[in-house]
Amino acid sequence: MLRFMAKLDLFKAFSDHQCSYNLEKCLPYIVEGRIRSPKNSYKPVHEGRENKEYDGITVFMNGNTLIDKLQRTGLVNPKVIGERIPISSIDDMSAFLEGSEDEDGVYVYEPAKDQLVRIAKIKDSGKDLYGIPPDFVFYGSDLSIDDMQPHIGTKTRLANELVQTFPGIEAFQIKRSGYTPLGMGKVTHFTSQGLARELYFAVEGGNVVGKQRTYEAPDLRRRTEETVYRAPCLPK
Repeated sequence: MLRFMAKLDLFKAFSDHQCSYNLEKCLPYIVEGRIRSPKNSYKPVHEGRENKEYDGITVFMNGNTLIDKLQRTGLVNPKVIGERIPISSIDDMSAFLEGSEDEDGVYVYEPAKDQLVRIAKIKDSGKDLYGIPPDFVFYGSDLSIDDMQPHIGTKTRLANELVQTFPGIEAFQIKRSGYTPLGMGKVTHFTSQGLARELYFAVEGGNVVGKQRTYEAPDLRRRTEETVYRAPCLPK
């Protein structure tokens, strides 16, 4: 199983897709440092609101046992388990993401079987939010978990809950919720200890930059940050 997991880094695959594909859709519509694109009615995307110019996705990864566990615990009805898509490389994942018409789907990736399985609905496991940094929803904010509760979306809540319910699984997202005034969504990676990595976008000095944060659990105020992407804002 380790051989398969090492072969496909979902955080890298999602980060590459967000930079090279989704952001490219938005770059021509940046006006005064904010995305104002056609699918967003040419209005700025406020933090916490969905950027409709691209699709999001949430993927849970854990060998080939998670779907069985979800059914045994009653969190998934077998009837909502959908198509199985062969995925054995980053190229396969990129092709799937580019061709998908699923606006914000939930999937389980089984690296031991080289497949991605769509799950139409996963029930709430009842776990409290855990391991989310104070500026997760709003850039530069310092919110408690309780204060963040009304602003955490369904898919992020599900990602955070399931990694606690089934230790050993990981969750990866391409989020549509805008972050920073730019209005581009993050890429996230959750483990049972909370947020492990994220990629977010901002405007600095006339450029759009992508910055990766890596967190040190359990104190999520301890993190490293590096710029991993840079592109000029197109003049408007």
